[in-house]
Amino acid sequence: MAREAIGKGASGIFGVATKNLPEPQTSAAESHTSATEPHSSVAVAQGIDLKALDQAVSEAIKYPKITIWSTTIAAIMRYNQITTVRYSMSKEAKAKLKHVLQEEYPGLWEEIQKRLPVSLHDEE
Repeated sequence: MAREAIGKGASGIFGVATKNLPEPQTSAAESHTSATEPHSSVAVAQGIDLKALDQAVSEAIKYPKITIWSTTIAAIMRYNQITTVRYSMSKEAKAKLKHVLQEEYPGLWEEIQKRLPVSLHDEE
């Protein structure tokens, strides 16, 4: 269940297939109303729920941390931390997740970057 919750990106992280979750759809009324909002024509064409996106961005700005529960992943990261000088579990996890999520959700990634202040864009 936890793997299904993060969607298609899990296959790249965990190396297993997960159930494909449908992309959020906007209703005809939402599409018409949101057409006047910035970036909305691209978002509506990609089937992104703009209200959910704005809520997600707002919440992410307030609470930018996530937690992953996995004994296997924790063991790998801790092994690397023990055996590699200056190894950062956080940086490694961020880099891996960023790569997978950019690949799996390119349109959503782009829309979120447009909505975030430049100072909050993730470093490369």
